Amino acid sequence: MGKTTQRLSGMRVEHVMARDVVAVQADSSMAEAAKILRDYAISGVPVVDDTGRCIGVLSASDFVDSKSEESPAHPPVVHVTTTPDSTGLARAEVLDETTVRANMSPKVETILEHLTLVDAGRLMCEEHIHRLIVVDRHGRPIGIVSSLDLVSALVHAAEELAD
Repeated sequence: MGKTTQRLSGMRVEHVMARDVVAVQADSSMAEAAKILRDYAISGVPVVDDTGRCIGVLSASDFVDSKSEESPAHPPVVHVTTTPDSTGLARAEVLDETTVRANMSPKVETILEHLTLVDAGRLMCEEHIHRLIVVDRHGRPIGIVSSLDLVSALVHAAEELAD
């Protein structure tokens, strides 16, 4: 198994990442986001701002979480953000709960494409997550690497060395 480990330790994120990134705008509706997940048969997407920078992640579990908070005993959570206005003063804004911004996870775990699969796997294990957003130096998504991509690379490396 030493040769498989050697082969994998040299593999980079760019070798296994999905390059056709499907993203959703932060101000899109949850209905629009659900359609994207369904149409592309994916379980999560990076959330981007108007400049294309990754500011969050929306996954299928965020749909479950947003619905589970609503009940007669637990009214819907009100999401509030503060943003500076033109005078530089912060103003509070209640977010529409049907937007991606109100339901996304703002904690984004990213990785650069030149890092190794070992780096990616270590980060996924440490953070208990199933996908990393691969970003360019400006923070814009250029790919996604999933835990399944890592398992697939392991299987292919092992099979190549067995032949």
